[in-house]
Amino acid sequence: MIKIVYFLAVISFAIAPARSGEIVPWLDDSEALVDYTAPKDGASGDVPALNPESEITFAAKFTPSRADLDEQTGPVVIIEVGGVLHGSGLYICGGELVYAVRTGGDAPVRELMDLDNIDGAVSVVLGDLNAGQENKAYVSLNLQTGMVFSSVNGERQIKYLINAPQSTDLTGNRTSAFLGKDQLSIHMGGLNDNYTEPFLDMDNRQIFQGLQGTPVRGQIFDQAVSPPEPCSPSPENGSDARVSLSSFSWAGGMYANSYNVYLGTSLENVTQADSANHFGTLLHQPQISGPDLQGRFELGLTENQIYLDEQTTYYWKVEAINSGYAESPWQGQVWAVNTDPLRDFPLTASGDLPFISLSWERPADLLPEMYPDLRYDVLIASDSSFEQIVSSVSGINQTSWQPNTQGMFFGENYYCRVDCFSPSHPDLEGSSEVLELSYENPGIIEDFDQYSSDTELLADWQDGTTNSTGSLIELGLPAYGKSLKLSYQNQNGTEKSAVGRSFNQPKDFTACGTQILEFYFRGEPENQPADFYVQLEDSGGVSGKAYLQEDLIYAAASRVRIKLEEFSNEGVNISEVAYLEFGLENSPSQTASGVISIDSIALDIKRCLEGSSQPADINNDCLINLQDLQILAENWLAQSHWVFAAAEEPEGLEAYYPFDETSGAVAYDNSANSYHADVLKDAPDTAWNPSGVEAGCLELDGTFAVELPSGIFDAADQGFTISFWFLDQPDAWETRNSIDFLIAASSADFEKEAEYEFAVYPDFQAGWHHLCITNKTGGFTKIYKDGVLAAEGETSLTSEDYSNAGRSFIGSSPSGDGEFLKAKIDEFRIYSRSLSQEEVVFLYGGAMQLVMQPVSPVICPKDPLSDGVINIGDFNQIALFWQENFKH
Repeated sequence: MIKIVYFLAVISFAIAPARSGEIVPWLDDSEALVDYTAPKDGASGDVPALNPESEITFAAKFTPSRADLDEQTGPVVIIEVGGVLHGSGLYICGGELVYAVRTGGDAPVRELMDLDNIDGAVSVVLGDLNAGQENKAYVSLNLQTGMVFSSVNGERQIKYLINAPQSTDLTGNRTSAFLGKDQLSIHMGGLNDNYTEPFLDMDNRQIFQGLQGTPVRGQIFDQAVSPPEPCSPSPENGSDARVSLSSFSWAGGMYANSYNVYLGTSLENVTQADSANHFGTLLHQPQISGPDLQGRFELGLTENQIYLDEQTTYYWKVEAINSGYAESPWQGQVWAVNTDPLRDFPLTASGDLPFISLSWERPADLLPEMYPDLRYDVLIASDSSFEQIVSSVSGINQTSWQPNTQGMFFGENYYCRVDCFSPSHPDLEGSSEVLELSYENPGIIEDFDQYSSDTELLADWQDGTTNSTGSLIELGLPAYGKSLKLSYQNQNGTEKSAVGRSFNQPKDFTACGTQILEFYFRGEPENQPADFYVQLEDSGGVSGKAYLQEDLIYAAASRVRIKLEEFSNEGVNISEVAYLEFGLENSPSQTASGVISIDSIALDIKRCLEGSSQPADINNDCLINLQDLQILAENWLAQSHWVFAAAEEPEGLEAYYPFDETSGAVAYDNSANSYHADVLKDAPDTAWNPSGVEAGCLELDGTFAVELPSGIFDAADQGFTISFWFLDQPDAWETRNSIDFLIAASSADFEKEAEYEFAVYPDFQAGWHHLCITNKTGGFTKIYKDGVLAAEGETSLTSEDYSNAGRSFIGSSPSGDGEFLKAKIDEFRIYSRSLSQEEVVFLYGGAMQLVMQPVSPVICPKDPLSDGVINIGDFNQIALFWQENFKH
């Protein structure tokens, strides 16, 4: 509970009788030096009685039009007096009412708000005006105190000039103008003499338009007034403020010597509150603030144990008191201030995966005195809406945290946010700014920069002095920082040079989704050739090698990347790597020697997508290097070419299903072998569709399959071919750019079931297409789409697998697991041998058919120059991008 405290400010003021006027409440209209009720042009010496020197008050009542308030207009003259060096007035500038005064000087230049009179000129923005509504405004200037007191439609404020002169003629040559009747030809002293501030330039002056028929009044007094009640609140009335706002302040009343302050969240209570009844409001002792701000008072909030809540409207007023006046106390206006929600506070992150440190600052709005039990929730998510949380902690009181990064992966973007709360304030909510985390840097295993001597290096890495190979290591020339320099001597029966490191604790090479082991490699021109390899060994003693085709005589550092699956395929548990080795080997009959350097050994993610758009990266490993050059050499002069169909139908037809039936559960074989098939559908008549590629077809609706008879592959001792037409329809297949070809050998137990997935380019388009799969014993399985070789891959099928094929199905796996195919199938053929492409083209279109076989991607993974031939132009593309690394 806040105590009620009264404060006596020992300040004396000049006592003046209270008067009442239409526009200025404390000035009698009859005492005005000028009192216009119609527009008037300025004329030199037209008001001889106009002679104020250091105090003046302008008052005006007028109704502006929208044109008067346009943001590009000004100055629009309301009322002014002046000559060449002295004068002042009220003007509309871009919808705001501005008071400008010139007290001397040469060619004054000032902005709309310029309180510094060092150049003999000042201006003050008084407030906004309302178009189409009557406005009452006044401004008083007291050069002895520097006070500018104004009111626009009852909203009062006080400003204080800097370097204010004590006494100056404020009317110049006694020329006066009000609203502008027909023209404004006389130079008024309140404006600028040049064009640096358009709204206050005299050459931009405009005549007031206003709304015809509305009453007007303009007054000039030779005295200045101060309000008896407080005014000029800070924060301004209706403004927004942070909850950490430290004080309220105001300009003091004219006669007051003490103040009461009423603060609360109820407008009604604050309006009614007085010294006799506080109505639940908070009263506090104000303090004089400064320095050198005359009559400015301040209420310190935190020092008086007042703490504001977020997103709350507070109402407050100041009551001016002086018991020597019957009118005391003077009630000030009720002002409002709206507190903002808790603002974002800074959040920073440091480190690399898998080690990240997060830190943040306590929100400045949440003062420890008010929220001693502040707690934090920290969230890391894979999406900016924080729906997929990958790491988090709740209720910590420190402003730092090291997250668990097990669920975070290299190459992915993450978003981090800190939420704060207070158990004692359940409505409190605050969040940090969202920090985006992107981890593109690999996880460093060894960069050799921490070693200062060869002795330190040999404490971690073992060479031929301990592993009995022909290696010798030392710190060497860097790729990035220091590096490992390996001298190899493969001779005298050793034929191997190796350097290795054992890890005290096995390392998880799969942490954060890493898929690549990478390092930088450098050779020397004098090196002799040897087989370079990398070896990993797990904590169980299982090891695996990857041999690399690195050029040992290439003297520039190149980046080497190895898929970790090369080691896991050999049985190495790459989540528990205990030993890492680099080596060079030769056959016993060879000798080799030289020097290589290795640096920046790290774990990384796969850096580009399959089928990357970088044409020079032929093998899609995201590096342009020797491996790409080798593939190019293997396909040298390969080119796109026409393939003509065979002259006659291929031999070796084992089964032919035209699917022209209209009913029944049997698909008849039209070959000489009578391999009739069973349609495994409850209502088999619905399996037949009259609209096939030739006559009728079989319509697989995703609920059934067709079982082929046993022995259908018995004659396929060297290979087989499956040919058929299918109707591809949009969204019929989940995967439209590949084909899963499944072979089941053995019999009913399906002990040997092999599935092969081949990427098919280009994607299928809707409509009927011819598909042909050929397989040669121990060779390649090839897939042709409309006669064009679209994919191929090695298989391990043998003639024994064919003869033991057992049950075979169209439209499902042999085990019956998974989903059934949904497509129309027609003209299904099985041959007991692997057909040539020419024979496949015959099945596709007959003896007169021909197709264009592109060189890429099946014959060669990529055609770097995209000209249909692998030649010197493609070599130039590789040379152009040599050793380039790129990311998706």
